[in-house]
Amino acid sequence: MELFIVNENMQAEINKADVFLIKEFKALFEVTRCKVPSDAKGVTKLRARKELVFIYLMYDWKTPYSEYSSKEKLDAAILDSGIDPKWIDDTILKAACQKYESMQDSRILRLLRSAYKAVDELRIYFDTLKLDERDLNGKPIFLTKNVLAEIAGLGKTVEGLQQLEFMVMKEREKSTNLRGDQEPGLFD
Repeated sequence: MELFIVNENMQAEINKADVFLIKEFKALFEVTRCKVPSDAKGVTKLRARKELVFIYLMYDWKTPYSEYSSKEKLDAAILDSGIDPKWIDDTILKAACQKYESMQDSRILRLLRSAYKAVDELRIYFDTLKLDERDLNGKPIFLTKNVLAEIAGLGKTVEGLQQLEFMVMKEREKSTNLRGDQEPGLFD
């Protein structure tokens, strides 16, 4: 789904006119909430455009930060979108984020996100692993041969993630090839 695109100036451009039919996105563009010091009258909708960039960087499955952990992604999305960190708690922005996530969600994508979360936890496990750590009896807590076996299995994990990513891309490709209110046919 591409409700908007990010141009070379890191500004969101509306990609589909019907984005304003979705109340959560339309609410981002209300003049009263778009008034910020650099756009005192809220005419250029700078705040809404920055928020759209934030939503994309944070929640799109193909964001440049898709390989980041949730915390790393949040920090990068705030920095690169240029939003005020206080805006994160804004109920209108939260609603737009939830809507964006729900609109692109599918079973396969939810599964991929869960797999990414598990991989992030594995990374933390390997980052904090200490082979010289001992229990109360002086025996190693982590056996080197077990750790090496776990590392060897990571290749299969990566292949599995790549297959899931490919399936998500194929699913997205199918949904974007249809126009209007068309239903996918037998061979779509």
